[in-house]
Amino acid sequence: MTRISKLVVLSAVLWALAVPPAVAWGPRAQRSIAYMALQVIQKTHPNLLREYEQDLLRGSEQGFAVIADTVPLNSDAESIIAVRGQIQLLRKTRTYGVGSYFAYRMGVLAAMTADVMLPYGFAWTPQEQALRDRIAQDIDERLDSFRYNANPQRRAYLRNVQAYFQERRTFFLDNKTLIADDYATGDAYNGYLSNAAPAYFQKAVEAVADVWFTVLRTEPDPNDEDVSRTLLTWYFVREIEYLLTVKKNLVQTDVTYANFAKTNPGIMAAYERVGDLYYAFGTDPAIDRAVREWRVAHGLGGANRDRAGKKLANHYLIVGRRLLEAGVQPRAKETDLPNALQAFQDALYFDRGNQDAATGVQDTNRAIEERRELHAMYLEIIANAERVREEAGRAFTEGDYGTAITTFRKAVSLFETVGDDFEKLAVTAREGASAVKKDVAKVVQTVIDKATEAIDAGDRAREDRKYDEAVRLYGQVEIVLSEIPADEESPTLAEDKAELLQMAQDKTAQAKREQADAIAREREAAAEAARRPAGQPAPR
Repeated sequence: MTRISKLVVLSAVLWALAVPPAVAWGPRAQRSIAYMALQVIQKTHPNLLREYEQDLLRGSEQGFAVIADTVPLNSDAESIIAVRGQIQLLRKTRTYGVGSYFAYRMGVLAAMTADVMLPYGFAWTPQEQALRDRIAQDIDERLDSFRYNANPQRRAYLRNVQAYFQERRTFFLDNKTLIADDYATGDAYNGYLSNAAPAYFQKAVEAVADVWFTVLRTEPDPNDEDVSRTLLTWYFVREIEYLLTVKKNLVQTDVTYANFAKTNPGIMAAYERVGDLYYAFGTDPAIDRAVREWRVAHGLGGANRDRAGKKLANHYLIVGRRLLEAGVQPRAKETDLPNALQAFQDALYFDRGNQDAATGVQDTNRAIEERRELHAMYLEIIANAERVREEAGRAFTEGDYGTAITTFRKAVSLFETVGDDFEKLAVTAREGASAVKKDVAKVVQTVIDKATEAIDAGDRAREDRKYDEAVRLYGQVEIVLSEIPADEESPTLAEDKAELLQMAQDKTAQAKREQADAIAREREAAAEAARRPAGQPAPR
């Protein structure tokens, strides 16, 4: 067994991809024909399609069904015309470069070509369709026994597609009759088809290789038919679809889009379809592109203009609702509600009777007004807080520390009533509250300093034996410290305050003892003086 013939069987295992119903050759055979033709074409175009082998095989499995909606096909003659049209189309699109979708369409062309080479490859009546399905199943079940014998002849360039297939299908009508008779009488595959099927397989591989060779030949051909811009446009639309839905490749899709944009002669439905495809992809860049495409389609007008308009309206409704929901949340962006309003207005522009859009405009305007009122209220609160802070500052300057602390705390409460609805105002309020708390700390520290100063002054009075003055000064400590509200005390401050109060009390007691001792000494000295004879000096 040659290497190539072995690959016939191997390829059936390697490429187990999804298959649409009613494939003429059957799934294994379609894969094998395309795979063998790929080996053959490598001799003239080495590695050109190898990178996109999976795409090519996928196209060969899905076959004519992929383009059935664009190609009229009602007879064997039309099937050959369809192959010729696809050759011309792919020769043209080949000039735009070889990529995954080009390879995919080469696979579709391979399936069409293989079907043309098989009796009942295309079926035109329910009876023929039933027979085709039986033939496909029978061939697939016996595919392991097929062999491809490499043809050393050069590949044929198809200048006349009809003549090419006429020459290679001289067996066609007679064989259809023989095969139908065999299946009707019960011989089925074991009749004529048992010998003919391997030959059809061989001919199909060669025909596919020749068709591909014709597509890939870069030399200009005067027989080439002009490919309309409309046909090219829809080819690129399908390429965009393939790249987005199968390859998930947005970057390559944008490259193809450039070809689409240059080619499209202004087909509204093509722009709309491209918009649909981008929108379904779902990423933000793709959705932005989709909206642009729908806008172009809507601008071109035509019978389906309203359909594009409704798609745009639905999109803007989604955007508007999302922004409206975000815009009423704390810390919302300042642009959320205005952008929501614009989105609902855009929805109304593209769909004048859309009640959801009209309701969205009303709801957003109401939310904007409520937010404006809330913003104004917060501004007034911040302004009031600043005025209260100034009032507290005056009390502090005048030495009314208790009033200063109480008033500063009112300012803090005002700042803290400002919510997080507006980021800038929230920052201003937080910074204001923080600054006022520092003011309170400054006042408290001043009170502590005043208490400490009173103790120091009392100490100096004691040293000068001004005990009444010392007691008075020590007594001021409690009065000074009482200006600090109890609920303003932190654990550290309470500890410091208690320490100062205890110190003042201890020093008061000490001053009183010293004063009492001094008085006692004075009295004793006076008594001693009274007892001493007149003129006798006091003892040293």
